[in-house]
Amino acid sequence: MKYMTKEWYQTMQNTSFHFPLHASKHAEKFSEAFYRALYEAREDEMVRTWEEVSKVQFEDIYCDSEEQYVAECMEGYNDLPEEEYEQIKAAWAAQRSAALASWSDRPRYDPEKTRENFRKAQRNNVKCLKEDLPEYMLQQVADVRVLALDFASAAVKRDITAWCTQNRKEANQTAKGYEKQYRAMLKKGNPAFLEDFSFHDCKITSCRRQGKNLVIRLDNSGGFTDVQNIILEQCTILKQERPFRNAWWLYEEIYPVDGGWEIHVLLQNSRMQLIDFIVQVAGVRLKR
Repeated sequence: MKYMTKEWYQTMQNTSFHFPLHASKHAEKFSEAFYRALYEAREDEMVRTWEEVSKVQFEDIYCDSEEQYVAECMEGYNDLPEEEYEQIKAAWAAQRSAALASWSDRPRYDPEKTRENFRKAQRNNVKCLKEDLPEYMLQQVADVRVLALDFASAAVKRDITAWCTQNRKEANQTAKGYEKQYRAMLKKGNPAFLEDFSFHDCKITSCRRQGKNLVIRLDNSGGFTDVQNIILEQCTILKQERPFRNAWWLYEEIYPVDGGWEIHVLLQNSRMQLIDFIVQVAGVRLKR
């Protein structure tokens, strides 16, 4: 990646630490009593929230009736054939049945499990703060556990806010740099695949050779595309740091080269490792 690099991605992750922060004088000095009281209050809040969620009924969230669904599907159409009308009704029934099955399989509310999850989340938040915040900033924090519960001294909150704001500015400038490059590329021609070549939050389920082509299969349930297969024609792999089956597709960059395109992709695997993947191709085909 030339613009949306691993370093850029990490900068992007460090733009929102300040959003949930509350300034408190109690956070200016280390206090085990304050930490325990804050922890217990936040833990109880989480338990109450999930208890309320557990009381929600299926009908409360899946309230569309068959008549509403059919009416929406038929909007703009008059006198649909009976066969198509029945197909619409069958589609509604199938969707509702699938949603009900998923709802029935959801984990049951368990207050002790909720407390355990809260403990794990707190440990992870502390770990992330220690890894991501600059050392000079951590030295100003009286108790990083309190910071992980979204409380900080006024001075620390101010410094974290300034740091996040600067990170956001730098990340946006980089993104605008690629956007400028992208617009310049479009002036030289707009390949057919380009408009639909965006797979953020899709998961790569397989990647295999098919002659000179490379076929990447996607699980697009978490993305914003209906593309299921990416066929990279006459593909030469220029860089692949590690296997990326089941990795998430984050960002892509595309550059014209003699005889085709150079495609850069930033991926992230299940161990949260970032992966650079670069190929040169003669063309791209997308299958839905």
